[in-house]
Amino acid sequence: MLFRSSGGGQGAILNEDGTINSSLNPAAAGSIVVLYATGLGQTDPPGVDGSVYASALPLLRSPVTVEAGGVAGDILYAGPAPGMVAGVMQINVRLPKISWPQLPIWIETGASSGLWVTTVATR
Repeated sequence: MLFRSSGGGQGAILNEDGTINSSLNPAAAGSIVVLYATGLGQTDPPGVDGSVYASALPLLRSPVTVEAGGVAGDILYAGPAPGMVAGVMQINVRLPKISWPQLPIWIETGASSGLWVTTVATR
């Protein structure tokens, strides 16, 4: 499940400069954004409830793909979010050079939890 505003739409996304992505602060087309989610599947070694991810991050067992506007994004990292509690995942992805006010994002995993949709503001 992607973290997003209530009722869907805009995801919990940071722009390349670390600022919060929004319609008033869109990401540049082709830039790197950070998506936050949960449920991307099991990690190896498994996470421990309540623990905080430190320096040795576990690996995801299932692959993750991201499409933005129907174009594959270049995933630079997909796994546990450093400094966050077990279960919070982070995906660093370079967006394609597509500029839409609310670019649809599809995230798919090999895990049974499957596919999520959100949007990212781009310029």
